[in-house]
Amino acid sequence: MLADPPATLLLGDGPLGESLTARSIALGLADRVLLPGWVRSPGSYIAGASVHVVPSREEAWSQSAVLGLGLGVPVVGTAVEGLPETLGEGRGVLVQPEKPEELAHAIDELLRGRGVPDPELGRRYAEQFTNERIAPYYADVYRRLTVRGTTHLTG
Repeated sequence: MLADPPATLLLGDGPLGESLTARSIALGLADRVLLPGWVRSPGSYIAGASVHVVPSREEAWSQSAVLGLGLGVPVVGTAVEGLPETLGEGRGVLVQPEKPEELAHAIDELLRGRGVPDPELGRRYAEQFTNERIAPYYADVYRRLTVRGTTHLTG
């Protein structure tokens, strides 16, 4: 646990919501840990953060990590599946999964201004996933699937 835990927002919905709320109360952190649930525009929350944490156990590709990188917010995440590719090469900080002490240490270091990744590296990485750049890719995939599906249905 951090010596002086900062205000923390846990965005998203999931089966652990109630137990996380209970745990924050039990640890005396209810006034610092807020669970707003699923939010329509997480970027507005992430943009004001000192650190964006992605403590995933599974994560093929993390949209929230990329969003944090694009906003210039330091991102710390667990080294699972696709996160090493997203946060690698100095863009973010990676820790081993299921190691809460290591995660807490990395967060603490970033909050103290130590080991902060160059935000420009993260921004450049995130640029390849903007709506303008990715929309044509999705449109092409949908077009091909529609054509293939139509051919299959009529053929």
